[in-house]
Amino acid sequence: MGHHSNTGTLIVVTALLGIATAWAPIAIESGRLHAPPVPAVDLGVSLAAPVITPEAIQERGTEILGGVNYLLAAGALLVCFCAIVVLSFMRAESRSKEILVHRAVGAKRRQLITRGVRESGLLALTAAVLGSVLGLLILNYAVASWPGRFEPGGLLAFLWLPVVIGVTIALGILIPLKAMGDMRPSVPPLTPLLAPALCALQLAVCFAVMVNAKQVGHEARSLVGKDRAETENNGSVFQLAMPALPAERSQQLSELITRSGVADLFDVASLSSPGALNGLGTVNTVITECGACSQGGIATPLRPVPVSLSVVSADTFRALNATLLEGRWLSDKDDWTAQRVAVITRGLARAHFQNGQAIGRGIQLGQGRNNRYTVVGVVEDPTLHGLGGALQPAYGVYASVLQLPPTVVDFLVRPRRAVAWSSVLAWLPTGSLQEALSEQQWRARLAAPIGWFGGTLLFNGAAVVFVALLGIALSMSIWVGAMLPELAVRRCVGARRRDVLRHIAGRSARVAIVGVVLGLLLAELTAGPLSSIIPGVELFDAQGILQIALLTIAVMALGVSVPAWRACRLDPVEVLAKHGD
Repeated sequence: MGHHSNTGTLIVVTALLGIATAWAPIAIESGRLHAPPVPAVDLGVSLAAPVITPEAIQERGTEILGGVNYLLAAGALLVCFCAIVVLSFMRAESRSKEILVHRAVGAKRRQLITRGVRESGLLALTAAVLGSVLGLLILNYAVASWPGRFEPGGLLAFLWLPVVIGVTIALGILIPLKAMGDMRPSVPPLTPLLAPALCALQLAVCFAVMVNAKQVGHEARSLVGKDRAETENNGSVFQLAMPALPAERSQQLSELITRSGVADLFDVASLSSPGALNGLGTVNTVITECGACSQGGIATPLRPVPVSLSVVSADTFRALNATLLEGRWLSDKDDWTAQRVAVITRGLARAHFQNGQAIGRGIQLGQGRNNRYTVVGVVEDPTLHGLGGALQPAYGVYASVLQLPPTVVDFLVRPRRAVAWSSVLAWLPTGSLQEALSEQQWRARLAAPIGWFGGTLLFNGAAVVFVALLGIALSMSIWVGAMLPELAVRRCVGARRRDVLRHIAGRSARVAIVGVVLGLLLAELTAGPLSSIIPGVELFDAQGILQIALLTIAVMALGVSVPAWRACRLDPVEVLAKHGD
């Protein structure tokens, strides 16, 4: 009875971990997460439809990242199912002998079925209730820690989870009752081939979840600034609301630039549209004056190209660590009354201007009069950081904040020396200040959604490792048990314990390699969507993958060590006699 009780406890623990791990991602996916909003702005120009704002880009990135989290949680749930299946077979095999004894002493079939149903129902109900309560607590914590807003979905979207796992437990326990009619209760064997297959599957999911958790977490830490120079985190960011008329906005921003340049107090004094500092621009279609260009033999002197439009001041390029390749930067002289100018990225210049020579050529931006902008500079393609940044077009256009003055502006200042921030506040237009944050706080808020998803994946990874360790140990125990006659023969013909251990280790290594290879394929499939949402996630991080592979193999080694050691300590003669019977 003690063995049955221990197996039942393991089934309940495994099931409640599976429910609790998958509950929050499934419930969140049934609703909708909203990242901290990027303010919508009016640039003073009528843009051609469709116009995709930075906020819409973030929303799309959050939606896709939530879907990836859902899929990885489903993978964690699959690991739990594998472990439950293995445990159910182990329990059913031992219970079949007990049922046979009860039938031999006169127990009625109906009594045994009633007892089995009651027992399976109790375990399933316990796992479902405890897992649901723990999952609800995790869900509440996840929602409370989400930096944005959450719209809950319906209950039916995730209430199926405890029901399905409960039915799985019940069916697993009722297996030995299926053949009681002929007094020979039997259990379908968990074949030596199925056990290592389940083991490899659990290793693969474990590997993929941990790889993605590590990559997302690394990018979140990078965004917060742990991987940046300290000089890039000593500034402040002021969000300003500007007047309604574009000409008035341009005048006030010009005066602010002039004031911030007095006494050379600041290393950077940048004015930009919201999202520009973290690589999120307004997606729109522009017309490039390509020149003598053609596509497929057809002349295309004018080309419609989707771009990411950012409105910036001269100092914004320094804040972005941009590299000028040709021409000049935007300057403070590119104001409301000056000729309309733009700086473009190298990719746009090479792909949509004759011979890549864009300087002096035009870009038509928006609709109506004064929509032609002359290209005055080409910069290196930027390194994007913002959530959803990689969903944008590959080409970027930078316009002057004084020529396309937005209704909301991010004012970033990095002082060269200690300054009195009260004097800086006095420079701001009256009533314009909406929010003030240190640059470190601003970066932390920027990284918060990505950090949240990284933490979620890390939690899923820890749960997967724990359950996978349990499932692997049980699978390998069954597998090694099936190998006992072969191992006993080896011992009888002179093999030593270390030879047996080496033999088991060799076979286990093959399973581990298969699991890691499958995990690598799964990680690559999930890293594609991640890298299309979070620009810093690499498709193939050799160092990170090696670390996770070693950890995965260590989990496999721990799982196989106990059954292997037990197999070596058995007397080979007794093993052969038992299996011979």
